[in-house]
Amino acid sequence: MGNPGAIVREERTKLLLAGPQEIAIYGDGSYSSDLLDGAWAAHVPSFGLQIAGVGSGPSAAHFEFCALMEGIRAVVRIDHTNRPLHLHTDSDYAISALRFLSSKTDLPPLRSFDSIRDEYVRAIQLVGTRPVHWSRSDTKRAFHRTCHKAAKCALRKRVHDHFARDAVMALRHEQRRLEDLLRSGERLMRQMRRLENKLGSCDDRITHYVARLGLPIPFPTRSSFDGDSSWCDDACREE
Repeated sequence: MGNPGAIVREERTKLLLAGPQEIAIYGDGSYSSDLLDGAWAAHVPSFGLQIAGVGSGPSAAHFEFCALMEGIRAVVRIDHTNRPLHLHTDSDYAISALRFLSSKTDLPPLRSFDSIRDEYVRAIQLVGTRPVHWSRSDTKRAFHRTCHKAAKCALRKRVHDHFARDAVMALRHEQRRLEDLLRSGERLMRQMRRLENKLGSCDDRITHYVARLGLPIPFPTRSSFDGDSSWCDDACREE
């Protein structure tokens, strides 16, 4: 992770108006547990800035946090004011770290923070005296989607490059994918069997109430029902 792996998608600098205008930074990450590689992407709408990068790391959460840190690094290179930063993420892990960053305090000595501890220290230095705020991203909003797609795209390219160099790794990946698909198929078959049992029980109950109400036979069942419920309305009116 870091600048050597950065892929600059777009970079346009706009002049910001004087005053305490916040600079919004959106970030998202993607991860391959097979390769132990991930990707991050950050978007700064005020500057028209979009960046993405790839690297090795322990988890998707790691890259979610790295996306925001790379966004901060990019902003500080461009903006030399003390404007507040507002960081947006959908990651619970990143939010837990941002709670400490917003108060400019050290991360607690928890193992879960070990992979980002060095990045966090650099973030504290980069932020300096700037106020830092955070919000949970709405995953349907365009700014978040921009980051999400960029991170996915960067990871896909990383995976493709790995497989192009290593056919054994590609084969193992496809074997695991096949196993996952077979397990999904087994789950669907179990669900279908349960559905068949429920449909059979529903048929039995319909037959019971048809006989009880003296309705004409043949009467719609699951084998003949086409989605038209007018027969039910007619039967109710006859009563």
